[in-house]
Amino acid sequence: NTYYTGSSWGGMEQWVAATGTDSWAYELSADQLSDGHGYRVRSRATDAVANTQTEYGQDSFTYDSTEPETVLDIPDDFYNISGWNTAAPIQGSAYATSGIQLIDIAVEDNTAGGIYFYGENWAEGEHWFTADGQESWSTILDAAYFTDGSQYTVYARATDAAGNQETTPASDTFIFDSTPPGSEVLVERDFYNSDNWIDASSISGVSSDSTSGVDSIAVSILRSSDSYWWGGGSQWVISETWLMPSGLEAWSYALNVNTLVNGVTYFVSSRAVDIAGNTQVELGQDTLTYDVTVPSTGQVNDGDQATDQDWSNSTTELSANWSNFSDATSGIVSYEFSIGSSPGGT
Repeated sequence: NTYYTGSSWGGMEQWVAATGTDSWAYELSADQLSDGHGYRVRSRATDAVANTQTEYGQDSFTYDSTEPETVLDIPDDFYNISGWNTAAPIQGSAYATSGIQLIDIAVEDNTAGGIYFYGENWAEGEHWFTADGQESWSTILDAAYFTDGSQYTVYARATDAAGNQETTPASDTFIFDSTPPGSEVLVERDFYNSDNWIDASSISGVSSDSTSGVDSIAVSILRSSDSYWWGGGSQWVISETWLMPSGLEAWSYALNVNTLVNGVTYFVSSRAVDIAGNTQVELGQDTLTYDVTVPSTGQVNDGDQATDQDWSNSTTELSANWSNFSDATSGIVSYEFSIGSSPGGT
């Protein structure tokens, strides 16, 4: 313990004269005090006949000249409406030697040119409002006040019980994203057989999100013949099952050709989720039909008449016509012919 002598501090108890009698004061410069130190002040009075008080008046205080410190950590970089309102991420902690008196919060819309939240609207000019709590603090700001695609900075500053206010507030930023991502299923062909089906990539597609980016893609495959869904293992199941493909912005889902049934159409849907947690509403969709049945053979007639000709007197050209060829599933897209002295000859 050291005692104030009137100009310095020493090891022996010292009494210094105050100003006033019934009401008194003693002027002590803050320069004589040390940050974080506790002080005890005692007073004694002497009356007109030299009687001196023996039970002293006393009180104590701690001198605190250090700024308080605030911690603010908004966990995610992107939020949507439900994610923000559920997490209520404007919260943190604070510390000060003398204890925290209050926490002030400011929220700035960086995208809109640095306007600040004023409680019900946004306006120019820095604006602070008080959070709930002291050492542990939080404030609720509904996502309805945010604009899709905008970046915001949240500032937090503390004032301690000694009156020190933080001059460099804690801060963190986030981007508000309320727009769902999009995805498409890009099945290259309407009809497949065992020759042109590629297990690894025949079912593929793309996805995008302009703000937070795509976090995940899921696909479902419906079999039209019985309204069963591909379960992702080795079976078709009665309830819709969402499966994870490979990739994000460009993705593909591997499906073994042995899974497909001849003559059956399949409906493929895709659904994207972005980093902010928004889920695609209007699904990406495409269809394909598996067809391994060869077309049905029709009638070929030599010559250009409706009936088959056995001879021709032309030495410069040959002609033929055909009919009643058919394909029940994918239809006929082209014909090939050969000419020779025997069937199928050249």
